[in-house]
Amino acid sequence: MLFIILVSLNSYSAVFINEIMYNPSTAQGDDSDLEWIELFNNGTQTINLENFTINGNNFEDVNITAGGFVIVARELIDGADSDLNSFEAYYGNNDSIWNSTDAIYATVDGDFVLDNTAPADIINLSDGTYAQLVNYTPFLTLANGNGKTLIPYKGNFTESAFVNGTPGASNDQFAPDFNKWINPNKNNSLINGLFNISVNITDVTNVSLVLVNFNGTNLSMTKNGDIWRLLWNTRLNANKLYNITAFFNDSYGKSGFEVLFNISLNNTNTAPSITSVNLTNMDFLNRTNGTLQAFWGFTDIDYDSITANETFWHINGTLIADYTNKTYIHPANTTKLENWTFSVRVFDSFNWSDFVNSLTMIIRNAKPSLNISAASIILSETQKVNVSSSASDLDGDLLNYTINDSRFSREGDYFIWNTNLSDAGVYKANITANDGTDFDSLLITIIINDARDLDNDGNPDFNESDDDNDGISDENDFLLGNLSSINTTMPLSININGTANLSKLFNGTYVVNITNGSEQIIEFNFTFNSSSILDFGNITINRTIKGSSAISIRGLRFASTKTFFLEKMNTNVKSVCIKDADAGFDTISSGCDAANEILVMCDNLTVGQYACFDTGLRYKVIGLSHSAVKEQCKDVDEDGYGAGCASGNDCNDNDAGKTTDCSSDSSSGGSSSGGGSGGGGGVTCISSWQCEDWSRCINGLKNRKCHDASQCAFPTKKPEVTQGCVEEIKAHIVSAIKQTERADTTIENATKSSTEKNPPSIAGGVVAAVEDKNANIGVFIIFLEVFIIVGAYSAAKTGFIKI
Repeated sequence: MLFIILVSLNSYSAVFINEIMYNPSTAQGDDSDLEWIELFNNGTQTINLENFTINGNNFEDVNITAGGFVIVARELIDGADSDLNSFEAYYGNNDSIWNSTDAIYATVDGDFVLDNTAPADIINLSDGTYAQLVNYTPFLTLANGNGKTLIPYKGNFTESAFVNGTPGASNDQFAPDFNKWINPNKNNSLINGLFNISVNITDVTNVSLVLVNFNGTNLSMTKNGDIWRLLWNTRLNANKLYNITAFFNDSYGKSGFEVLFNISLNNTNTAPSITSVNLTNMDFLNRTNGTLQAFWGFTDIDYDSITANETFWHINGTLIADYTNKTYIHPANTTKLENWTFSVRVFDSFNWSDFVNSLTMIIRNAKPSLNISAASIILSETQKVNVSSSASDLDGDLLNYTINDSRFSREGDYFIWNTNLSDAGVYKANITANDGTDFDSLLITIIINDARDLDNDGNPDFNESDDDNDGISDENDFLLGNLSSINTTMPLSININGTANLSKLFNGTYVVNITNGSEQIIEFNFTFNSSSILDFGNITINRTIKGSSAISIRGLRFASTKTFFLEKMNTNVKSVCIKDADAGFDTISSGCDAANEILVMCDNLTVGQYACFDTGLRYKVIGLSHSAVKEQCKDVDEDGYGAGCASGNDCNDNDAGKTTDCSSDSSSGGSSSGGGSGGGGGVTCISSWQCEDWSRCINGLKNRKCHDASQCAFPTKKPEVTQGCVEEIKAHIVSAIKQTERADTTIENATKSSTEKNPPSIAGGVVAAVEDKNANIGVFIIFLEVFIIVGAYSAAKTGFIKI
């Protein structure tokens, strides 16, 4: 039956007015009527009725569970309220009804009368808004002999009565609704093959059975929601016109039927059709390592099942019979550059479709994949460069290996280069593997380090145990190389401990003299041992006498210092610039003011660790650690005047217009005459003297250098630059006597022996206890000091001097 729906405006659940009943023993609307309404919760959630009223009368706190019923009854007798007893007295107390249907009993507070005068006002919300009463129509009172009457209405005012309606249950008196034919959807339709007959049927309660009849036989349809279906294999029936009838009923036995007329059955088969054909390679580059796979699609308008298929495979247009009916081809059966296609057709048990061909697939060449042993190689000259190279090829092609350097040769899986002593450098080599169609290449970096061959015998030092071929093994040889091992462009001679034989075993501290044949240029002491090896192969010596003389030695640094000798070639200077670093003289700055540079005057005085002695035609420079020396003065403004310049000092070395006389801005140099303060208008210049420390005591005197920071043209009050140092000499003598007394016998024997063999060396040895070893002292002074020391010693022995 069609439910009357009560909808809350603020709720998604719905309450259906399922039945309306009242006592038929009295007329409609009589106050003595026993009236009742059954409400049904058709939702999935419990509904609370506290917001609902009937004719303005509120419900008590009542809930309807999902799928549950509520019986609402009201008895109006003489204006008195009825209760459950009145309802049960009339209908009986049947517990099975309430328990089985989950029905409950509820009352409303006040009167309600069911009539057809104001249907919109029957149900409203307590907050003043109306609930919607759906499909409510007026009803007519009908009665029968058993005293129970149900008056529901459906559609227009059509009278019907349901006898023995039961409270707490769905009471349905109408047949299901046949809504439409889905397939076929109209009369005079043409069908064939497997045909799915479909209809849409609904009912208030439940559609329990649907049968379809099209050839005199009833066949049951299957249900899916409100849709009922039957698959009809029309091939089992003759080709003619059919009327298809659908019969249906509900669980209350209400039934009906619907008919489609003149359904034309024509079972003439239509062959299936191929709709798509695809040939794919599981290798996305379509190479020989991928499986070929065949895919296709089809359609059959008769809805026939496809029961068979047939495939043919072609290579370069030729049918390959062995591959017939295969759906895939293994990679082992493909070869590069082949053209593959396949054809397919399908069968629907009656007819074959036409063959349809795939597009052509070209099997692509797989280029080689090259491997090398290393991306970079570092070796020394004369060592073998050995590059392992191999490649893989999916097609199994014969590969050709090449390298873009003719010095390599191919030996098996290797590229070989036998380097020599002239191959030092960095090389880039490109190795290629070619299969005749494509190639792969890799770049390799080869670094060949210079391998020293000290004796120039063609065999590098790392292969030899006697690098300089002097007959002394390297582990015992503390002097490596010979004259030819030194990197220089000048002729050299070397003397070590008085001998020019460099093939000897040197072990100890010896004087090393380097000359250019006739003149000494470098001298130093060197201690030869296993941790201090003099390696001529590391030394570079350069020398020049053009314009200004200069000399440098590189690769030779040790604890002691070196002495350089250089010619006096530049008459405009009287100083040298020392660059005490591992550098050539060509790196000395023009102002002698760069890093590690110092200007030393050649005035026979020591400045710190350095000193430059003027020996007449040559300079002797001592105290050098590396080093480079150049005959040079410090002339910043290049006006010919400056520190160490022969023309004189410069009162302002930043102004070429000022030289030794700064009383004016004249650029006349030193040629001006007269006093700087002439004319009475000059400003008196006051000297500001700055002096260096006193030198050591030499020949009874000590000296110092002072200069006027104010650079006055006429300096005043110049400090003393020379002092006597008798007391210091005495102190030296006393110290020497004490040392001599501790080794009395040794001194006497050494003096006697040395006087007979080499008197100057004896003097030098004794004076060394008192005098600096670098002092340039004449032979006369040396003997004078020996005389004083020996005399002092004798005086001490006799008690003349108290120590």
